[in-house]
Amino acid sequence: MLFSGGLLESRPQALVVSALPPFAILCAVLVAPAPLRRGLVVFRRARLGLAATCAQLGAWALQWLACYVLLVALRLDGAAGMGAAAAVLLAVNVTAVLPVTPSNLGVFQAACVAVLCGGYGIGAAQALGYGIVLQAVEFATAMAMGAPALVSEGLSWRELRIRRRLPRCFAA
Repeated sequence: MLFSGGLLESRPQALVVSALPPFAILCAVLVAPAPLRRGLVVFRRARLGLAATCAQLGAWALQWLACYVLLVALRLDGAAGMGAAAAVLLAVNVTAVLPVTPSNLGVFQAACVAVLCGGYGIGAAQALGYGIVLQAVEFATAMAMGAPALVSEGLSWRELRIRRRLPRCFAA
C-alpha cells in the first residue's frame, strides 16, 4: 500500500512512522493489565485464537477486495489498483477509531478523497463518489448480514431500541 502511492519514494522515514502505531498497539496488548486481558480470552487457547485471527484476516481481505472491485466498477482502477484499495481501507478504518459524526458520515468520504486524490491523482469528485458508494455498500452489507444475526441471537429491533435508550449500566 505504501509503495504503490509513492509515499516512500519521497520520504523513507514514512515507513518507520507508519509502523509505529501498530507496534505500539501490539506492545500495549502484550503488557496490558489483567482486566484488559480478560477481553482477549479467546487467545488463551491456541486453536480458538488461530481461528479468530484467520477469521479477522479473512474479513479484512474481503473488505480489501471489495474496495478494489468498487475501484474497477467506477473505472478508477487505471490510476489506482490494489495498493489504493488497501490505502482506502486503512484510512477509513483509522478514521473510524474515534468517530466524529454519526456513522462517521463525511469523515469516511474525506478519508477516501484524501487517499485517492493525494496519493493516486484521482479527481476530487470521483474520489468523493467512490467514498459515498463504498460507505453505502458497507452499510448495506452490515444490514444484510446483521439482521439474520440478530434473529439467530433471539433479539428483535424493539429490544435493540430499548437497549439503545438505556444507560450502559442498565442495558446488560
